[in-house]
Amino acid sequence: MVSFRKKKSSKAAGKAGADDVATPKGGAPPQADDSRDEQPAIPSRPPTMDDIPDLLATMEKEKGEKAANATKRVYELCDVGHKQNRVPMVCSGQYDVLTPLANCLTQESGDGRHLACLALNNLSIPTENKRVMALGPSSAAVIGGLCKVIAEDKQESYLCCICLMNLSFLEASITTMLQHSPVPEGASPVAPLDNPESLIRILEKLLKNAPAVPKSGSGKSEGVRWACGLIKNLAKSEENAAMLGKTDIPKCVVENVRNSQTPPSRWTSNSLEDFSLFVILNLAQWPVSKESLVDAGAVDVVKPIMAEGDLQGLKATMACSFLGASWGDFPETGSAAAKSISELMTNIIEKKGRMDNTLMESSSCTLLPKLTVILVMLQLKTRPVPRFSLFHPQLLSASRLCLTSLWLPTMKPMVDQNTCLMSSQPNIRWCHLQHASCHPPGR
Repeated sequence: MVSFRKKKSSKAAGKAGADDVATPKGGAPPQADDSRDEQPAIPSRPPTMDDIPDLLATMEKEKGEKAANATKRVYELCDVGHKQNRVPMVCSGQYDVLTPLANCLTQESGDGRHLACLALNNLSIPTENKRVMALGPSSAAVIGGLCKVIAEDKQESYLCCICLMNLSFLEASITTMLQHSPVPEGASPVAPLDNPESLIRILEKLLKNAPAVPKSGSGKSEGVRWACGLIKNLAKSEENAAMLGKTDIPKCVVENVRNSQTPPSRWTSNSLEDFSLFVILNLAQWPVSKESLVDAGAVDVVKPIMAEGDLQGLKATMACSFLGASWGDFPETGSAAAKSISELMTNIIEKKGRMDNTLMESSSCTLLPKLTVILVMLQLKTRPVPRFSLFHPQLLSASRLCLTSLWLPTMKPMVDQNTCLMSSQPNIRWCHLQHASCHPPGR
């Protein structure tokens, strides 16, 4: 998650403070005296939660600098020094800060729009707020406002992509978010793939219009980078993967990896290449999107990365496994891959490592069964009898039910070719890998 604190110079602070007038509690804001030339008094105290109703009213009724100053003070209430205010501002039910902030995103004024983006980013960090912002009554306004800024290619586009990415960490929200497809009031609904103003088409356009080698640190490159981070999360859903596979997004992320000028060993976390490889991995898991990656040449692009002995190499190995790469493409004919994947499975079950990492976020009911299939297939290929001792003791029982659907199309052909499995290891029963009512092949 990304939080922002807006730096302010002494000159900017003085200008912002000059138009802020303390409001007496329970009274109307004092009126400016046009007969005097001096500036209104600078407030003697920072904003408090009690000021929110007046600030929101100013944001809705005023324009220009006054509205921007009110937005600035709302942002200050949820900045890094006031994290404790973020959940009450969104979830207490006392205020509706989201709609006014979303409306600020449509302003032509750069200051108000920028401050609104910063405030929404900070408010999108707490888990409690994600549900309200992505699924609550103001969700259409929030997501719609963020999409509008991205579609218009404003300089705050990257901030909007970050905010949407923050919201997409709530797994329950990812399907709803990608279904965002606004239409004029009273018009019939339009499917996201048929609506150029939908989130999926806006993201596709952003990636397609990006330069082949974007300048690092530029607004355009940052927007593309965080858009790929958002797509990485959205691609965890099979329904979303089916939609993404019908766009040019798979081709774009493959090109991001192909055109990288940085060796995979030097890819940093949350870099464009890191996010793009994650998107490839997540889309490769689903049959509905796998073919779009194959058509884009993902296997040839990802194969060389398998030789890396770090996280990028592990991601590439898993992606190539899902994409059906030939066994000869795996380093050491798959032995190194089997070891890395078994260690990842153990780490997931024992909750070791960073839990905010995508590979560590997947539950035993989603990623673990797929990893089990990959590992068994790798070991069946690389030695006569799989080393089932590599499995964590809880692994087979945790993934047993989910593995059943994967075993029939994937495991059975491999097992039929390796009948020594049952004869060499009579104590390994197939009920460990599937429902107890299923029997070993040939029985």
